[in-house]
Amino acid sequence: MSRSVRGIAAATALVALLAGCGVTHNTNVALPPASSPTPALGVIPSVTPIPLDTPAVAPDTADLEMVDESFRPSTLYVTPGTVITLTNKMDFICGVTDEASGLRSGDVGPGASVHFTAPDTPGTYKYECIYLDPGQMKGKIIVTQDPEAARTKAAEDEAARSASPTPTSTPTATSDASYNGFNSNPSPSASASHTHDSIVRAQ
Repeated sequence: MSRSVRGIAAATALVALLAGCGVTHNTNVALPPASSPTPALGVIPSVTPIPLDTPAVAPDTADLEMVDESFRPSTLYVTPGTVITLTNKMDFICGVTDEASGLRSGDVGPGASVHFTAPDTPGTYKYECIYLDPGQMKGKIIVTQDPEAARTKAAEDEAARSASPTPTSTPTATSDASYNGFNSNPSPSASASHTHDSIVRAQ
């Protein structure tokens, strides 16, 4: 028997054996889907970077002192929200109080300091120490976006007022004719009366 004949016979026997065991070949079985490519290590695809928060800006600061029953400076120019350090250099309790706006530093004992915040709304805030007579110890805080410009403008206005001459009253000239109550030009009625009296006396 030739080799080709033996090969055909062997193939036929194998097919018969598989058929006898109930094994069939199903060509309709779906293949599993191809897996997505794995990203490289350390790389996260399709993610939008999250921006970091902007660092907070530190508020402006200013100093205010209470000395010899007065505020120094008497006028303080600050930006909105400025943190003011109030120092008491007197020997009694005092503080900043503005009843109209509600601005208060609280009581400050001798040698102590406190911090309070200027209003956010620009404007002029007048305050005083409530432990003294009204108006005896007072000051003001001017809240503005440009304290330096406001301070310069106030100084210029004050210099202009100081340079302006003070108006003086001009004294009224006194006529020599009326000096010491003597009138050199008597009224017609007075002259007539004087003449009439002279005539009566002559009779």
